[in-house]
Amino acid sequence: MATNGIKKPGSVLDHSGYLFNVYSKCKEYIVLRAGVLRIRSGPKESDLAVLYIFAVGTEVALLANSKLQIRCRVPHAQEYLFSAGSESEAEAWHDALRASMKAAEIKTRALLEQINSGSTMHKYNYSNSKRSRRFFWVQKDELRWGRAKTDTDSQNVNLKECLGIVYGPMTTTFQRCDHREDPDWACFSLLFTGRTLDLAVAGDLQIHAWLLGLQHLVSQHGVGSMPIMSEGEFYRRKIQYKLMACAHLNGYVLSRFLIMKVKEASSLTRGPGKASRGLGAGALVSGGPLAKPMEVFSLKKEKKDKKREKEGVDPEAAARIETLKSKVLELQATLRRRTAEAEGNEELLQRAKDGKLPSPSASEELSKELQEITLDVLSKRCKALEAQAQQLTESNEQMGPQAKDAGKSERSLKKLQAKLDECESRKRSLEQELGLASATMVQESGALTASSAATQVAQSRGQELQQRVRELEAQLKNPQEGQAHKAALENKKHDEAIARAEQEKLQLTQKLEALEQEHKRTQDAEKQLLERLSRCQKVQHCAAVQ
Repeated sequence: MATNGIKKPGSVLDHSGYLFNVYSKCKEYIVLRAGVLRIRSGPKESDLAVLYIFAVGTEVALLANSKLQIRCRVPHAQEYLFSAGSESEAEAWHDALRASMKAAEIKTRALLEQINSGSTMHKYNYSNSKRSRRFFWVQKDELRWGRAKTDTDSQNVNLKECLGIVYGPMTTTFQRCDHREDPDWACFSLLFTGRTLDLAVAGDLQIHAWLLGLQHLVSQHGVGSMPIMSEGEFYRRKIQYKLMACAHLNGYVLSRFLIMKVKEASSLTRGPGKASRGLGAGALVSGGPLAKPMEVFSLKKEKKDKKREKEGVDPEAAARIETLKSKVLELQATLRRRTAEAEGNEELLQRAKDGKLPSPSASEELSKELQEITLDVLSKRCKALEAQAQQLTESNEQMGPQAKDAGKSERSLKKLQAKLDECESRKRSLEQELGLASATMVQESGALTASSAATQVAQSRGQELQQRVRELEAQLKNPQEGQAHKAALENKKHDEAIARAEQEKLQLTQKLEALEQEHKRTQDAEKQLLERLSRCQKVQHCAAVQ
């Protein structure tokens, strides 16, 4: 069956188009974005299924006859078999899925490195809901915490026993806090059988690393089957928590707060000193034309939009934003038209009240009838317009972070690609150096002296590195009292230095082993030459004797 897979320009991770589902025998619209695969009946329909291909255990296979098999293990076992219209289209989908999984793997590896190094968080006690400051880090399959990373009395929980993670202050421990100092977006909880571990971080980067990193480990080793939160869903929830905090600070619920902000922005576009009630000056009057639609976006928002365009936003997100803007303007025009009709009805009612109509009884009946109809119609339309305006506002606010995240993801991918190219070039240069060294040792007999000198240099360098490692370990074992936080930062630097030293030591050891092997081969060659020379001398001696 024909399909129309579309690859968005400037991105190898996003893909969309129609594929034939072999199991359901239906043609379905597939959307791949940021490691999440959504299955729909059409481009603008709701999701029939969502696959988190960035999770652990996902398998993608390209089969014969242009078929694509996808297997997911998280949050439960799922299997799908799709058929593409051609081999090239099936390969394009396969490459896009594999690229998305690879990008997710790189992000996950960076998150795990951060939580393995550890950071300071607040732990809430279940008995009295009081918080205490502790240093948390991940070691193998355990989450550990103590006053410092070198604390011998540290506590731990096994992540294999974790049922799942909840984002936000949702547990009983958080709800019982009368005056919680940490914001909602900084709180999360690990769920275990019979207990919870309630934590709060101190920054945006930390909540991103700890929540998504621990979610990856729990999905890999845990026993639960809770839904997985993608990176886009995480950002959406975090922004929602921040907006709710602003609304509650001003004494409003979130929906009312957003409506109020939209009205304030609309009043700002009219200029100072103009009332927000009615259509204002220049609007439709009796028998006159409609006024031009007002702009509902402030100057700050326009500057942000221009900046976002320079950074390079997703074309689909930009199209959706433009559609929302046009809908808002259409609603404003409809509101003006309805208001004009209401003003005309009010004028007619006023004439009826003044007795300017032919029959008093008719004027009274017409007045009552028009009042009832007008009030009923206006109340219904105002409610519908207010609901639509609220939905459009929420959709507009949600699309802004997604477009910004798309630009950031693209820039991060370019940086990673540049680093990968640099590593490849360094690798090729090292291989060339090793090849030249091997050729020189085989051709020149004097390379034995150079190899012995290089061996001594390598051994001395290895001893220096071992001495440095011992000094760093000694410094790690004896941190100064009262400087736990500073010691944690120094520990991180020391760990990085130790890792670099170990890497350099490993490289020197490999070079040393290569030199020793070349030395051994050279000695063997010399022995063979000496044996052949001795045999030749014996043969000459025998010939001379005869």
